[in-house]
Amino acid sequence: ELTIWERWVWLVTPIKSFQLKETKVKDTDVETSKVIRKPYVIEGLQAAASVPSKKTMGISSDMIHYVSHMVENYGEDYKVMARDEKNYYQDTPKQIKRKVNLYKQHHQGL
Repeated sequence: ELTIWERWVWLVTPIKSFQLKETKVKDTDVETSKVIRKPYVIEGLQAAASVPSKKTMGISSDMIHYVSHMVENYGEDYKVMARDEKNYYQDTPKQIKRKVNLYKQHHQGL
């Protein structure tokens, strides 16, 4: 049984005998790792990577109702929109303008 002092010394002293040994890689191991066993997987991944990604950022339904209400009632007057009672989050005119522009990008019918 170790005393408290011996345990503390054992914990704080570095372990010099624990060293990783260097291992050499054989040439045969490297050659076998280069063999492509499933080329259809690589071709599928390359095809998927070459397809341009879609813009996946959507707009919530609440934001759609909010922006459509603001635009229908006030047009392009963002200062009046900021004072509207439906502006629950107390957006500034600049924030509302940004939301309207984002809505216009996703919904071209506005």
